[in-house]
Amino acid sequence: MREIIFRGKRLDNGEWVYGDFVNDWSKQNTKPDKTICNNIGKYAVISETIGQYTGLKDVSGKMIFEGDIVHITGNPDVPDWADLDYNATIIFKDGGFCAVNGTPEHYFIRRYDLCRFDFDLAVIGNIHDNPELIGGT
Repeated sequence: MREIIFRGKRLDNGEWVYGDFVNDWSKQNTKPDKTICNNIGKYAVISETIGQYTGLKDVSGKMIFEGDIVHITGNPDVPDWADLDYNATIIFKDGGFCAVNGTPEHYFIRRYDLCRFDFDLAVIGNIHDNPELIGGT
């Protein structure tokens, strides 16, 4: 069974935190605070930055999260995939995690399910800290 972990950027200082995702209603707000809880504490996070761990790691062993930007390199032993060489965003779409070329809102033709073994992924950033890696602002 895969680990279910979320990450998000803290509201108070912008640092990334990792743990369980919770809608916190404790402040009696009309909307709950988006919160990441772990064994160190409970942190309010910016809702747009919340991303789930895909259950996969990149070529260097780094965990791949929704919202990460990865560099895709094709497998030279598979002719149809040998020429892949571009950056993509990890999104959750149609019931699964996939890599798309472009931003989550404006991606183009290429969309690859992460379960494929025809290419390598290397995490090079994320859409919140490094949008320029996929042509974002």
